[in-house]
Amino acid sequence: MKAKFIEKSFPLLALHLLLPVSLAATTVTGTIKDPAGTGINGTVELELSAPGRVNDPALLLIQPKVTCAISNGAIAGGCAVRGNDTILEPVGTFYRVRILSLAGQELMKSKRYSITGAIWNIGTAIPLP
Repeated sequence: MKAKFIEKSFPLLALHLLLPVSLAATTVTGTIKDPAGTGINGTVELELSAPGRVNDPALLLIQPKVTCAISNGAIAGGCAVRGNDTILEPVGTFYRVRILSLAGQELMKSKRYSITGAIWNIGTAIPLP
């Protein structure tokens, strides 16, 4: 009986853990161009500086590196991370962000950004010092 309850409850537990995190996500948008003004094709990598504690639900957030496609300079839809403004501890987390070509060549060296709000535009964002 106990195993049956756990088996039936697991999908609900998984949904409970995933849904609030996805609702707190920050959508990453923006246009990325080369020095000549042409939109690039490649990927943007976003890596959280350290695991952090969040409270919706209360858990330790260990976010893997997020990689999103860039096509003609536009970041693909669905690119999202957990915003730094939703991470309670440690204070001062940031994302390391870098841009790669389709061949994996680094087009923008890693820069540190604080990603906050519902939508974050990489094209207008200013890197942290």
